[in-house]
Amino acid sequence: MRGLVADEAILIERLKSVDCYRLSDYLYTFRMIDDNGNHLDSYYPDTCFDTVWQRYNFDRQLRLIILDLIERIEIALKTKLTQVFSMKYGAFGYLDIKNLSRFSQDKQSNYWRLAHETSTTESCHAIKWTVLFTADLQLPNCELNFTL
Repeated sequence: MRGLVADEAILIERLKSVDCYRLSDYLYTFRMIDDNGNHLDSYYPDTCFDTVWQRYNFDRQLRLIILDLIERIEIALKTKLTQVFSMKYGAFGYLDIKNLSRFSQDKQSNYWRLAHETSTTESCHAIKWTVLFTADLQLPNCELNFTL
């Protein structure tokens, strides 16, 4: 890498786990620019691979934090939907197609096909139901509680 300051052994070791293409976005800001504003294939003097690696790791950690928060919100929402549905129709209310009467016949057929393809445990059906039909439910105002 033209103009990049790096310990060769560390560079080789890190490129074994993260390829150059993945790191190219983090290297882009260090590329030299010609008089016409075009990025060149060489880097500014004293561009250190450790700095690029730190930026990559920061971005990776930030992405993991955001994905963790999205998962927590998703689980809290699915839990609340399941609780509201269960309070209204009972623990096994999802097994009675009448409780799903707001859905078109195609959606009902799809639900039963998918529910029977999964495990026979009620929790699997409930999870499949929350994935397929949450958009069509009319839910009361409710608060989602989850810990960060």
